[in-house]
Amino acid sequence: MAQRLERYANLVGRDNVMAGVDCGFSIHVGSGGVDADVVWARIRDFGDVTWVPNTASCRLDGDVRTIKMQGRDFEVKERLLGHDDANRACTYDLAEPIDLEAVFGPGFKATHLLATLSVTPKGESSSTVTWDIHDAADALLAGTHAEYQAALDHLKVLLEA
Repeated sequence: MAQRLERYANLVGRDNVMAGVDCGFSIHVGSGGVDADVVWARIRDFGDVTWVPNTASCRLDGDVRTIKMQGRDFEVKERLLGHDDANRACTYDLAEPIDLEAVFGPGFKATHLLATLSVTPKGESSSTVTWDIHDAADALLAGTHAEYQAALDHLKVLLEA
């Protein structure tokens, strides 16, 4: 595992990697002055990830979205498992394994990345967005944390502009 993390860190830069022994992570960003319903209206569409930086394309086919990121040689297919407008949350997992041998070495495939994206009201006109990630390989978690945090930070900038 250490060798895989080192290869990944060399690829994306050591400052962009956080690693640990936990099986998941949760990131949060507050949207001061932006109502939870407004935030949810922006991110609720499973087929629209234009708020995520470096997204080259996203297409939705039924409950599976296929995302291509700029500078990546692979696509990510994610399956929507649950969508709850009343609680402002959606949960998804990988629809098919991702071959990451070029990044982590021979035989490395990501098979799960269970995630829940939710918006929680904080007072009358502010909210918190939480992205909980579970059931993923440690190496995959290390690489996705910085990307997911950047996406939430970008969403905050877009909504507060």
